[in-house]
Amino acid sequence: MEVIKITPHGYCYGVVTALGMVTQAIADENIPKPIYILGMVVHNAHLMKAFEARGVITVDGVGKTRLELLDEIDSGTVVFTAHGISPKVREKACEKGLTIIDASCKDVLKTHSIILDHIERGYDVVYMVRKDILKRKAV
Repeated sequence: MEVIKITPHGYCYGVVTALGMVTQAIADENIPKPIYILGMVVHNAHLMKAFEARGVITVDGVGKTRLELLDEIDSGTVVFTAHGISPKVREKACEKGLTIIDASCKDVLKTHSIILDHIERGYDVVYMVRKDILKRKAV
């Protein structure tokens, strides 16, 4: 039998950037603590446990929107993951007086912008997502 070793591809640059932002926030004494991540920053139990050991709290829940999850955070800093968030979530975080770290991926934001532009121009937009990656309700 021939065994062929493959090299893992790793995380996309959006997730790598988000992870770096969380790591910097942990080290920055000027960032209000505790630090909450709104949803899973990455689906890797070892990495999430490492962040948890450094005081980071992940707020996540199947069947809950990010807007609903934000109800669980009353103080400190909230990190928006690379997946992006709705304007309503940002507004609510501001109203609550939370420090915000927006780690939204630039490609995700660009996609949102393109979709909104087409809606404003009168198009009907169909955005398709694989069923296996849908884990929560949209906001």
